[in-house]
Amino acid sequence: MQKALLPVSFLTLLAAVWLALMEMVLRHPGFVVRIAVALCIAAVSAATFLTPILHGRMHAKRGFYAVGGIVLVGMGVQTFLHNARAAHFDGFVFVIASAVVLLGILMVLSSVPTETHPLG
Repeated sequence: MQKALLPVSFLTLLAAVWLALMEMVLRHPGFVVRIAVALCIAAVSAATFLTPILHGRMHAKRGFYAVGGIVLVGMGVQTFLHNARAAHFDGFVFVIASAVVLLGILMVLSSVPTETHPLG
């Protein structure tokens, strides 16, 4: 699972930073909130990308993956559905929402312990 999680988190990080930069340049109404959301997604993606590299404690990493993954799936699905119902369908929103949902699913799956414990 880690082999898929790292590249997806890195690509999601790049997409979120790109989205934040474009919001800063375009400055459409409500851009400040969208910049904040993009930076939050970038922060979770960066933390997900860096956690295995920094060899964080396994228990803390699993908790972060579970909570962060559930939040990302919720945000991604909500964004995807909002974009699908919008008068103007935005392809980049479709791509980043799909990437966020995929990252969230991978994070939740990575939070499940795979080793067997003698005490159950």
